[in-house]
Amino acid sequence: MTSIGKSDTGMEDDDMSMINCPACKKEISDMAETCPHCGHPIRKATLNHYPTGVRVAVIIGAILGGLVMIVAIANAIYNLSYTW
Repeated sequence: MTSIGKSDTGMEDDDMSMINCPACKKEISDMAETCPHCGHPIRKATLNHYPTGVRVAVIIGAILGGLVMIVAIANAIYNLSYTW
C-alpha cells in the first residue's frame, strides 16, 4: 500500500496530475502536449520549453550578431569610399 502523495515508485506526484482529453475523454497527464490516444493537441509548443537562461542567451547572441554585421558593413562602406 502506498502513502498519500507518493506513487508506487516512491516519487512525489505533486507536480503532475491527470486530466481528461477534450476530444476522446480518456485520462492523460496534464503535462502531455498531445493526447497519446487520439493525438489531440493539449498544450501548444512554445519557447517556454527552454530554460530562461537559454532564451536569454539566444536573444543576446542574436543582438550581438546583428551589431557585428552592422559594424562590418559600415566598415566595408567606409573603406570603399576612400579607395576611389
